[in-house]
Amino acid sequence: MTQDDYGLSQAIVTPEAQASAEPEDAPAFERLTFDALMAREPKQWLVSQIFGAGDLVQLYGAPGSGKTFVAFDLIGACLAGRRFAGRFDVAKPLHVCYAASEGLSGLRDRFAALAAWHNLAPDDFARLEVVLDVPQLFDGQSAQSAAQFLASQRKPVDLLVIDTQAHASAGAGENDARDASLVLAGARLLQRSLGCCVLLIHHANKAGTSSRGSGAYEAAADCQIEIAQNGVRVMRCAKLKDGERWPTQRFSIDVAAQSAVIGWLGDDERLAQAESKAPILDCLQQSPGKRFLSNFLAQELGMSRQATSMALARLVQAGAVKRALADDGKPASNRNPYEYWIDASLGASQ
Repeated sequence: MTQDDYGLSQAIVTPEAQASAEPEDAPAFERLTFDALMAREPKQWLVSQIFGAGDLVQLYGAPGSGKTFVAFDLIGACLAGRRFAGRFDVAKPLHVCYAASEGLSGLRDRFAALAAWHNLAPDDFARLEVVLDVPQLFDGQSAQSAAQFLASQRKPVDLLVIDTQAHASAGAGENDARDASLVLAGARLLQRSLGCCVLLIHHANKAGTSSRGSGAYEAAADCQIEIAQNGVRVMRCAKLKDGERWPTQRFSIDVAAQSAVIGWLGDDERLAQAESKAPILDCLQQSPGKRFLSNFLAQELGMSRQATSMALARLVQAGAVKRALADDGKPASNRNPYEYWIDASLGASQ
């Protein structure tokens, strides 16, 4: 046996062993001529510059960075077939399977917030399946676990979200490249069997500079997304195998329906455009000093609640709009929402 740089075992097959092998034991290696290769369809992005069918994506961040909320926002955009993070086009409404091993007690509230934030309809949720466990990708029962998971799958799947990678690889040495190769083989089995993208939610290392564990995961990923918080929360493209890395996206976490949702702020260039062109700013300037709820502004402007909240978040971030709770002595909730306004002394000059 030999090992490559990532500890992947490679069997040395002798002529005697090859001659004695039964035909059904031989792997089916598909071969293509150059012309056949060029005739294949180009990569079809399901979510532009993030993933296509059969991709492996790793989304990671430190505890409290907001990585799970970003994953939920992605799920909502996929179910509805709407743009994700105000930047990434979703090709069509997608079927999503979310397999969870963490935060099970809060799942109901998180999905309720997701439904309200994205205005999801029953038809959208018909494309969702939630699994209250994760398939095991490493231990001695991994093949059986994967088989059971596949047998229980009732709907087609475009995106399988596994939350978390650590729980799905119980017993694996996280820094062990050989163990990582086995976990990745389990993930590829699910990819091939379901014909979907697999998204692994994982943790950042202690330094917050990369995902935790072996570099084999980074090498295998088609896309790596880092969620970080350093004064401002950001979503960064750490790796994109089949495209150019996109600009870092800023976001906030806002209270909604007993849980929280993502408010996307955009990248620096788009923020500058929003500050000068956002129609919501014009509306607020007409009544300087007067406080408005985001729902009221959405109705007045004929905008969706999500688009209104995103515009308000951008303007607050830029310092063009003030924001405060209706009752500063109480925590934010549906009964104690934020109010937005422009200072009366600045309204005429904005």
